[in-house]
Amino acid sequence: MGNDASTRRRAGIIQAEKEEEISHEQLEHLLKRRGQISKEILETERSYVRGLEILVNIWMKPLLEASSKPSTRVIRENKVLIIFSIIPDILKIHQNILKEMEEVISEWDDDSLLSPVFSNNAEALMQYTTFVNNYNESLKMLARCNKKQRFLVFSEKAKQQSGMDLSAYMIMPIQRLPRYHLLLEDLIKHTRKSHKDYVSLRLAAEEIKRVTNYINEQKGISENMHRVLEVQNSLNGNKHIIFTEGRWFISESKFKLKSKDSKKDKIRSKLGTNKWKNARTVHSFLFNDLLIVGQSTILNTSKSKTPSKKSYDVILKNFLNEVNTHQSADDPNVFKIECGDKQYSARFKTPEGKVGWITEFEKAKASMIEIMRNPTKSISSSNLRSPSVSEESKPSVNIVPATTSPKSPETITSPKSPEITKPTVTTAKSPEITKSPATTSPKSPEVAKPTVTSAKSPETTKPPPGAAKSPATTSPKSPEVTKPTVTTAKSPEITKSPATTSPKSPEV
Repeated sequence: MGNDASTRRRAGIIQAEKEEEISHEQLEHLLKRRGQISKEILETERSYVRGLEILVNIWMKPLLEASSKPSTRVIRENKVLIIFSIIPDILKIHQNILKEMEEVISEWDDDSLLSPVFSNNAEALMQYTTFVNNYNESLKMLARCNKKQRFLVFSEKAKQQSGMDLSAYMIMPIQRLPRYHLLLEDLIKHTRKSHKDYVSLRLAAEEIKRVTNYINEQKGISENMHRVLEVQNSLNGNKHIIFTEGRWFISESKFKLKSKDSKKDKIRSKLGTNKWKNARTVHSFLFNDLLIVGQSTILNTSKSKTPSKKSYDVILKNFLNEVNTHQSADDPNVFKIECGDKQYSARFKTPEGKVGWITEFEKAKASMIEIMRNPTKSISSSNLRSPSVSEESKPSVNIVPATTSPKSPETITSPKSPEITKPTVTTAKSPEITKSPATTSPKSPEVAKPTVTSAKSPETTKPPPGAAKSPATTSPKSPEVTKPTVTTAKSPEITKSPATTSPKSPEV
C-alpha cells in the first residue's frame, strides 16, 4: 500500500509540474506547507472547541444550576442566559466541524479535500448572527454582575479552573470566523491550481468572508436600531415616537443654540463681549429623515449614587426637507437653522465641527428628497454612514463540492435594506362616472348629463379616460333614461409642494 501511494504521489507531482510549469522543489514545498496548514486548522479548531466546552461546563452550567435555589443562587437564570446567549448551540456546531476535520486530516495526503467541511456547515455558521447581536448586551450584563460579591467569588473559583476570566472566553466566538478566512486563504495560496479542491476552497473562503461580513452588518443594524430606541426613550414627553421602520440614526452633536438676537445680544456684540455666553447648550440627533434638537435635563432615577438618566426637552423636531441651513458671514463657527416660522442661530466650538455637521445634514436631506421624488429608486445608505446590507453581503451556502465540476457562484441575495418611510400626501381619486346599464341604447343627444354630488361636478362632455367609445350606429330615439347618480366623498385638499423643496412632510 505504501509503495502504491508513493507511486501515485510521484505521478501526481510529475503531472502537476507539466500542467503548471513549476519546478519539482517548488511543488514539494507547496505540498509540505499545505499539510502543515491543514494541521494548523485542525489544532485551532480543537483549541476553540475546548474553550467553548469550558464556557459551558465551568461557567454557564454551574451558574444555571445554582440559580434554581435562592440559597445557592449567584445570579438569576435570565441574567445567565443573557450573558451566554447561544454558546451551547455554537459548541454543537463546532463539535460537528471538528469531527469532520479529524476524519479528513487524520488520513491527509496530497489529494485530500478539506472544502466539504466548510460547505457542509456554512449555513449553521449563520447562527453566529444571534450571538454577535447579543454580544454588547452580554458584556453589559457581565459588568453589572461583576459588582456583586457572590458573582466575584464564583468567578475567582471558575478562573482558577479555566485559566482565564470569563470575558476572555466570551471574545473567542467573535474571533473565530475571521480566523477561518485567514487560514483558508493561506491553504489556497499553497494549493496548486490543478488540484481538484482548489476551486472549492476559494468558494469556501469567499463564503466564510460573506458570512462574517453579513454578521458584522447585522450587528451594525441591530446596534443602530437600539440607538434609535435610546434616543426615543431620552426625549421627555410621551408624544415623541420616533422608532419606525426605515429610520436609522446617523450622528449626535453638541452646540450652542439661541433664537433671534435679543437687545442684550446686540449690545454685547457692539461692546465686543460674548453674546453666546447665555445661549443654551443643546444636543442634535440626526437621522436619515429627521432632525431633533433638545436641551439636556437630568432625571434622578434614584436617591443612590447610581448615574442619572440623560433626558432632553425637545426644542426642534422636523423632517429634514422642512429644515434649511445658512452660513453666517460674521462668525465661521455659526450657521442659521430655519424651520418654517422658526429661526435659530447655532454655534460650534470650531469651524470644522460646524462644517462636518452641515455636510452630514445636507447629504441626509438630499438623499431623503431624492427618495421622495423617486420612491422606486434605490439609494446607497453608505452616503449617510448607515449600517446597511450590501447586495453581496448575505451569504449563500451553495459552495461547489470538490468532486464536481466548477460552477459559477450563485448571485448573492441580501436582505432588503430598510426602506425610508416616505411622508405621503393623501389625495382623493377622481370619481369615475358610472355608465348607463348595458340594456340602454347608444348615447342619445336627448339624454341629460348624469348628476354628480361632489365638491365640483366633473365634465361629462368627454368620456372618462379609458372608457370605451359608443358604437357609431344609427338607431331610433331612445326612451327616457333614468339619470344615474354618483355619490363621492368630498375631495380633501392637496398640500402643495414648496417651490424649492419636496412635498411637505406630515408631522412626526
